[in-house]
Amino acid sequence: MDKNISHFILEQKLGEGTFGTVRLAKHISTKLNVAVKILQKSKIKEISDKIRVETEIKILKILRHPY
Repeated sequence: MDKNISHFILEQKLGEGTFGTVRLAKHISTKLNVAVKILQKSKIKEISDKIRVETEIKILKILRHPY
């Protein structure tokens, strides 16, 4: 089942990790396909988990990859 979040239409699940899932999404206005990582805050319990997530966010903000 597709679902809209912000400017994206979420499509099928691509993968699952410790803190959430990654879904294929399509930007509504540009039709560009992207991967969207959806985190479940309830799974981020320890300070070390929070640091891991923050580090990943910093890396993903500078990463530009065609896939």
